[in-house]
Amino acid sequence: MTVNRVMAVVLSLAVGLTPFGTPSLLMAQTTFGQADARSVIKKEVKSLGNVELRSPAEQFPSNVMPIPSAGPGVGTSNYYNIHVLGEVTRPGTYRVLPSDRVFDAIRYAGGILPTGSERSVQIRRGGRVEYVDLFAYKSRGILDQNPYLTENDVVFVPILKGLVHVDGPVGHPGSFELVRPSSLRKIIALAGGFTVGRSLDQPIRVIRYEGDEKRIIPVDNTDKALDQFTVRKGDFVIVPHVLLTKKKFDYNVRRIPGDNIFYPTINDNVYVIGAVMQPGPYPFQPNFSTQDYMSLAGVGHTGGYRRAKILRADGKQVHAKKTTEVNPGDTIIVPSKTVTVGNVVAWFGTLTSLTLTTVLLVDRFSE
Repeated sequence: MTVNRVMAVVLSLAVGLTPFGTPSLLMAQTTFGQADARSVIKKEVKSLGNVELRSPAEQFPSNVMPIPSAGPGVGTSNYYNIHVLGEVTRPGTYRVLPSDRVFDAIRYAGGILPTGSERSVQIRRGGRVEYVDLFAYKSRGILDQNPYLTENDVVFVPILKGLVHVDGPVGHPGSFELVRPSSLRKIIALAGGFTVGRSLDQPIRVIRYEGDEKRIIPVDNTDKALDQFTVRKGDFVIVPHVLLTKKKFDYNVRRIPGDNIFYPTINDNVYVIGAVMQPGPYPFQPNFSTQDYMSLAGVGHTGGYRRAKILRADGKQVHAKKTTEVNPGDTIIVPSKTVTVGNVVAWFGTLTSLTLTTVLLVDRFSE
């Protein structure tokens, strides 16, 4: 290495240059600037509370949106304060981006509760109320039903008003919110339409409770009939399947859509004892009869259906028919059969033995 080369290396180190000609001072300044920017972000986030540095697209555990990143023109003025109230998991005030929509704000609040309406979400802005249908946005991609938000908007999720349940060969069986009177054809469309298993020979059956009466309403499986029939809140729609056209069902439902069942009793079990394979308590089912509980317990070959009795919770005893209604706390007593195959065989053997003994005695005394 020549003297000139040595002097060049020493000079470069003295002025802060690497042997490759990169300004080390500039690198240090750049690194310091990044560290300084991160410290500013941490201080700004710390002022908002104990929140982590995350993307705004994530669901946050607190009700304050943190600053996701630092960059040119990014500051607290680039966020909107939005109030999410009503039937959501974590109601409160959230900071959202200008690109966020109603669905995002509700997601930050933990989502809609099972008791909340998804099809009648309110946006309250400047004394005006706008209704949006988030189900239409999610299921059919209607972007107008998921609008942008602005500063100080109130997103309110009201209580669910009513449900309709659809079962059978449809795209998405389940419960659907009924916000206004609709035809059966529109409800089937909400459930994703018919699938290939739909039977055209059998009518669609709508189970409806009016007062204390249960009605099973048949509706012809034609477009005209589906358009003319109006569905009510609490209806249970059963679409027939082509593989089950020859089967018969009782059309009992466990619960009415959108309803809550409460049993005002301490003991909600039904006890089955006696000549059964598995005696003991069984959970009360509103639609179960005596025969259903006895079938669960497994009536043995010595058990008798006809002589079964029900001991009521108040101490009264009644004769149990197969269709007798059973109440919570009742005890079903299944007695053993008086005449069984084993008894008949034993009786036949005893009778044969007595007959032979009598014949032998008669022959002996007659000699």
